[in-house]
Formats: sequence, structure tokens, C-alpha cells
Amino acid sequence: MADDYLSARIAHSRRDYVCSEDYDYNFVIPKNLVIKLNAVVEAEKKKRQKPRYFEVDVEQDHPEGTSEEIIVYFPGGTPQLTSGAVFRMIEFYNIVGKLNAWKADVQWLTSTNWRDISAYPELFDVETDSDDLSFGYFGVEAPNIGK
Repeated sequence: MADDYLSARIAHSRRDYVCSEDYDYNFVIPKNLVIKLNAVVEAEKKKRQKPRYFEVDVEQDHPEGTSEEIIVYFPGGTPQLTSGAVFRMIEFYNIVGKLNAWKADVQWLTSTNWRDISAYPELFDVETDSDDLSFGYFGVEAPNIGK
């Protein structure tokens, strides 16, 4: 199915006791679909919060080796994902964004001819009100600051 087809669909969610390994996949889906699935996960968390006032342990009545998970999916035979898988995909796209920013920084650093740049930090003396301070002042006055 195309991304445009899934973008027009409404994502569904349900809570179920599942074995998390059954829902681990070695692929990621497009970022816009991950954002949509994450919104459904957050809505499901708010809709059915665990009781806070009574000491009822509802997690005792589930099969061994399973845990309660929020399952999100697009109808039409697409893979179902747990909330943990959606979180990992969000973090994947966060890392990709940081990597792209790092690549842009490295490209800028390597493309800049540093011999042609003339920066004069003393131009900021007026803005920082440090134009009348000398370098010797910091060595003498620094120990007295904490007193």
C-alpha cells in the first residue's frame, strides 16, 4: 500500500496481552505515519489510565510471558505495532535528524575558508559591558567573588 493511502486512513488501537517479541520488526515506516500512530498511542494512554486510588493489581490475570501493550495499526492488513515499537521509531527519526544536522555542520566547517574570516571579539565589549576590564582584573578579583 502506498503512503498516501495510509495517510488518509484512521489508525486504530487496542490493548491486549501480547508477547513483545512477536511485534518486533526490522523496518521503520515513514515519519508522518509514525507521528500519526504515536498520537493514537497517547490518546489510548489518556483514555484508559491505570487506577491510582485502589490497590488493585489488574496485571495478575494474564498469560505468562506476556505484558499488556497498546497495539496500533492501520486497517487493511498492515503490520500491527506495539507502543514500544512506535517509540523506537520516533527515536530513530530523532537520531536521523541529529545526524543530518551534524552532516550539515561538518559540510559547513569543511567548506568554509577560515583564512578569509576575520572575527574581532573585542567588538562585543560594549554589549557585554566589559570594555574597561583588563585581563589582570580577573586574576585578582576572582577569589574575592565568593566572599
